[in-house]
Amino acid sequence: MTNAEYKAAKRKLTASSARQVLKKLRQIRIMYTKSAARTEKVIARLPGGTLSPSNRAKILKSVNRNALYDKIVGYIDDGRKTLVSDAFSVDKKYLEDAFKSIGKIVNLSPMFDRQAERINKKYKAKNTLGYVPVAANSFVVRNRAEYTLSSAIWESIDGYSDKILAIVQAELEAGTDPVKIARLIEQYLAGGAEVVLGRWGDLKIGTTEYRKRLGTKGADYRTQRVVRTEMYSARRDADIKSGEMNPGATDKFTWHLSPASNHCDECEENASGGPYTADEVQDMNNNIHPQCSCYVEPVMKNEDDFVQSLRDYVHGEDTAGAAEIETWASKYGFDTE
Repeated sequence: MTNAEYKAAKRKLTASSARQVLKKLRQIRIMYTKSAARTEKVIARLPGGTLSPSNRAKILKSVNRNALYDKIVGYIDDGRKTLVSDAFSVDKKYLEDAFKSIGKIVNLSPMFDRQAERINKKYKAKNTLGYVPVAANSFVVRNRAEYTLSSAIWESIDGYSDKILAIVQAELEAGTDPVKIARLIEQYLAGGAEVVLGRWGDLKIGTTEYRKRLGTKGADYRTQRVVRTEMYSARRDADIKSGEMNPGATDKFTWHLSPASNHCDECEENASGGPYTADEVQDMNNNIHPQCSCYVEPVMKNEDDFVQSLRDYVHGEDTAGAAEIETWASKYGFDTE
């Protein structure tokens, strides 16, 4: 794999990462739609008029929060592992091909797999026992030091329940038959907030009262934000670590804007600067805004010089290049034998 082919593989990986994230977001929407079956039955049996505290409690009880939590964690874990594995595979292949070009066949999978597992453990959600729901605006995803994934998932589930209750309450106040409300909930979960637009008279999207009742996104938006944020952040962590593990790369990195989404000023600034050290770019990733889909790429060495360093190392030559590879091999437990 040449340096040009390496860059092409990184671009291809970015496109496949976007497809993997989209797949998980679709699964989230389907999950919420299916989970609403019990809730819709409760809603269809409600009396007309207003939503009483007891009926409100029945609706909340019909939401299987534990099952939703487990499924969301499963989707995040599955998607993240795919993105992390794919990111490491590019640098692994680059390095294995470099060894092959000097007649040395090596298997670097164990070495790269160990590092991938460390990233997956870092992002693994640990269920917060005894979690107590908090205010909706307390959801923080800007810095992993300021929140836990577990609480973020619980809060997203609470947000889903709040929006269901908002629709039920508004429709009951408008005199809508509960059976029709149940059907509307199903349509809303499948189609998003636009399904209810125009149903509540002057309650227009974007107004204070609208945001109070429903927000401007679908019931699954907060969950999708968690999924998207976690998957892309883990992908960038893998970009950084796999670049550090690749002796064909320098110790510098560039920040690239994703072609899959719009970019904020912060991302534009990151992409216009650099190259950055591993610590600098890691700090950027730890503090990046929610849902960022940018990616990180190491600055590569001259490939001819790098291959010569590998050759010197394998043949036991006393050169500066061989010494660099020896240091790398010692750090990651690599053995040519």
